[in-house]
Amino acid sequence: MNTKKLGIFFLLVAACLGFQGTSVHAEPSTSGETPVILKMNDYYVLYTEPKAPYVDSHNRMIVPLRSVSELLGAQVDYDVTAKTATLSQDNHTVVLTANSHTAIVDGKTVIMDTQAIEDKGYMFVPLRILIDSFHITASIGMGGVVELSGSHLLREGKLKYFMDNDFGNRRLMNAHAFLPLSYSFQTYKERYLNQVVTIKSKNISGQDIPKGYEDEHIMFVLGGVTGQEDEGPLGNRARPPVKKDAIVTRSANAGPDHISFILFAGRTIMPHPQELTM
Repeated sequence: MNTKKLGIFFLLVAACLGFQGTSVHAEPSTSGETPVILKMNDYYVLYTEPKAPYVDSHNRMIVPLRSVSELLGAQVDYDVTAKTATLSQDNHTVVLTANSHTAIVDGKTVIMDTQAIEDKGYMFVPLRILIDSFHITASIGMGGVVELSGSHLLREGKLKYFMDNDFGNRRLMNAHAFLPLSYSFQTYKERYLNQVVTIKSKNISGQDIPKGYEDEHIMFVLGGVTGQEDEGPLGNRARPPVKKDAIVTRSANAGPDHISFILFAGRTIMPHPQELTM
């Protein structure tokens, strides 16, 4: 069998942002601010059930296996007994086994410098080998964010529904106006459980953003039948002006259902007339 050493560039991300491996959470962490490290096309991926994308002790980005199908558009099969995941896209196949540095890519053995793991019943897989094997375009963006682009990304399941029905895209002016720096997550109960995410982001548009044009858009994909956006197709919230290079925060409530994904789009849009009067 042919064996090759897989080169990894995610060390740069870790060096820039200082990530460490963290424990598994059944819901987004409530232990402070979490840095944003992954972007797919025009959407930042903040959270993937059961844990946000993270960098392990080998400085390699890791994602939950259960999120790969919807994130990357890959077919995923998992053998519980063998603890082996088979991921397929187009004519390419990757086989990963928990706690092993060996992967099988299109029938050839690849030695990774990290490994897939199983933790509390969930499997987590290195993202880089999937990027290379499925020929996904990758680069390092502002703030050390790993940026992936491709026609397969975010095009399966509920994520496809959200991409097809994102009303902000119909009013889009600048898809890259805000860079999310970090997010925090809080839960509290009133009449029912509230799950509130707060995102800290920076205006990177290079100019002041007038009233009505800001669209820091938060999207929740929930574990039940449906997901939700934090705003609808019409003007239903105030959009204050944002100074050039300003750091701002925005919060949204996901409600009581458990969360599968949290996505964020930091953009400017053509304002709805109602938003100019709020």
